[in-house]
Amino acid sequence: RTSRSGPRRRSSRARHRHRVRRLRSPFALSAAELRARFGSDVAYSFRHLPLESSFGRAVAIANEAAAAQGRFWEMRDALIREAPVETERQVLRAAANAGLNLRRFERDWALGAGRIRVDEDILDAQTMQLDRAPVFYVDDIRHEGPLDTAAIAEAIAQSRVP
Repeated sequence: RTSRSGPRRRSSRARHRHRVRRLRSPFALSAAELRARFGSDVAYSFRHLPLESSFGRAVAIANEAAAAQGRFWEMRDALIREAPVETERQVLRAAANAGLNLRRFERDWALGAGRIRVDEDILDAQTMQLDRAPVFYVDDIRHEGPLDTAAIAEAIAQSRVP
């Protein structure tokens, strides 16, 4: 199963995993800052955990339809700027802002491109008993403390101390 992890700079020393994100999450910049600070010691893994709204799953599938054009992260960022996403018009505006071929996007979205991936991510979240997002793991242990950048960076730094 592929990971939405940006540039492949993984190592066996990966210390941090960011598992799940809802589109309304204010922590997008935190994860980017942590990757910049800790480099290959940080692994970032995206999993869909759609909002409870009836449209949440459709928005997650839209993000996967964008992935079919290689623009997953651009679409994710555009959807976050639109949040809360409650209408098809907002999704289409995000798709345009993400630079997608809109005809292809609309076709892929209508056909449910990525639906299986989204459903697997939802099941993963249920199996891991995740009820909020984001969730951070440091050395494969769920971080239960504050979720601000400074707190997560401190937890990662402490895990690196021999």
